[in-house]
Formats: sequence, C-alpha cells, structure tokens
Amino acid sequence: MDVAGRMIHFPTRLGEQRGYLVEPQDGRPHPGAVVIQEWWGLDAHIQEVTRRLAAEGYVALAPDLYDGQVARDPERAMALMTALPVEDGVEKLVGAVEALVALDRVEPKRVAVVGFCMGGSYALELALRSPRIAAVAPFYPGRIGALLDRLPAIRVPMFVPFGGADASIPLAVVDRFRETAQRAGMDVEIKVYPGCDHAFHNDTAPVYNEAAAKDAWARTLLLFARALTPA
Repeated sequence: MDVAGRMIHFPTRLGEQRGYLVEPQDGRPHPGAVVIQEWWGLDAHIQEVTRRLAAEGYVALAPDLYDGQVARDPERAMALMTALPVEDGVEKLVGAVEALVALDRVEPKRVAVVGFCMGGSYALELALRSPRIAAVAPFYPGRIGALLDRLPAIRVPMFVPFGGADASIPLAVVDRFRETAQRAGMDVEIKVYPGCDHAFHNDTAPVYNEAAAKDAWARTLLLFARALTPA
C-alpha cells in the first residue's frame, strides 16, 4: 500500500508537540496506531517502522518525545531518556493518541500501540492511562519489573516479546511478569526468543535477529487486527 509521511504538531497539556504521521494513500478510513521510539529518539529507524505499519493499513503516528533531538551514542541516549520525566512522556503520548483519533479518517476511535525498549515501557504506561488504547505490543520493555504491580489494570490484549539473551531484562523478571499476568487473567501473549539480545527488532543494530524480528512483527500485526477489526 502506498503511504505518505509528514511531521505534524498536536496539542497536549505540556503545550504543542510534534510527531511523524504516516497515512495510507487510498483515501479510505483506517484504524490508528502509535509507534513509540527507542531511547535514541525519533530516528530514521523508528520513522521506517511507522511507514511499515502504515503500509499494513494503519494511520500511524510516532510522537517525538525528545523534541527533535536524536542520540548517536549510548551516553547521549541515556542523558536524553533520563532528562524526560516519565509523566511528561506519558502526557505527550496521551496527546498524540487524542490527536490521532481526532483525524476524520481514523476509524474506529481507538488505537493500537507498539513501542521498543524505552518505548515499550511507555506503551505500558500509556495503556494504563488512556481508554483509547485497544491493543499493546511493548517490545522488551525495560522498566517492566518496576511496573509489575500496576500491569493487571491493563485489560486490553497484549503481545510482549523478549530476548532470551537480554541481560537488561533477566528471565526471572519475565517469569514474574508471566505469573502476574496469569494470576490477573490478563489477555497477554509473552514470547521469549532464545539467543536474542535487547533490541533484536532493530534492523539497523548489530543485535538484529531477522527471524525473531519478523515473527514478532507478524504477531504484532495479528494482535492489532484482532483488536481493531469490527466484529
């Protein structure tokens, strides 16, 4: 499907924010989706993921949580991430969701969310905050251990992939998440990809794993279709 992307601005409680909006070019209504960046920022990779999602039939928006700044090294990425209060990041994302559903061609008026690393954690925060969220795919969410007690409040379907060799998210934490989800009766698919490191979906990174990335992306699309296709 042909798509076209552009930078837009949208209102939030923190003032005007910006994001990268990509739309299918068929003139028809489509469901909406939010893409949440890694700690690097709204870089070329996240913009490409947003275009990829739009090509699957979504009006896709990637909010720019760093206000135009993009990191090129881990030290800068860490500085940008820690300088953004979590509550401010969530406010920006809530504003992005509201801006997306306000578009005439976005139907239904609920959206799916995918986020990566830092963005995976923010995807969970957004699902806890916004009633507009229909499905969530947080890829290897870095702060999931700290969020475990709150996650049962998420009552929308989720797909959550992890890397089996990801030292930043120990498998013990994944096991605790699985137990929490089972006890709470959450609608969640948890998948661990053996031998994969953190950020295995990022095809611009040395840790990219093509087979795992393609499988996780396919499962994400199935989740979104299930959640946003009218019965």
